[in-house]
Amino acid sequence: MEIRKTYLLVSADVEMMFASGVVHSFRISDIPCVWEWDEMSRTACEYWAAFDYIGNTWHNYDWFSIKSWTGSPNPIYKRQNKNALSIDGLDHH
Repeated sequence: MEIRKTYLLVSADVEMMFASGVVHSFRISDIPCVWEWDEMSRTACEYWAAFDYIGNTWHNYDWFSIKSWTGSPNPIYKRQNKNALSIDGLDHH
């Protein structure tokens, strides 16, 4: 069975309280994400990509909240893989 997937870049708006008690709101962008269609929803894949990125990047926080997130086709993948199928502007492989 062929694995149906789409290569995405995720951006997210985050609010985080650091161990010092200071709260910051910021945006993270260009988080690579591979959405395998039959494994989970695209929304869940984008969310977990942002969640994992935050957890792997910052270690001195008390809590964080992902306030919003979005994903878009990864243009690097599109240039490197000209044989990928394109449906509704998304790159599918």
